[in-house]
Amino acid sequence: MSKMIAGALPFLWCFVAAAAEVHDAPIPETMNWGAIIIFAVIFFGLSGGFLFMVWRNEKKKKQSSPEA
Repeated sequence: MSKMIAGALPFLWCFVAAAAEVHDAPIPETMNWGAIIIFAVIFFGLSGGFLFMVWRNEKKKKQSSPEA
């Protein structure tokens, strides 16, 4: 675990350097609604799919486990 954390720290430090470059970027005046809608569909679709898989696996465990 410590090797994984030690390897991840330089990777995460790259994001700090990239954020420092964009610090003075101008704020966009318009929003790209297409990108927002695509993000929302993918985000909520994947979240719903994850919850469905968790629910389905719990249902399978309850059906397959012998009752005492």
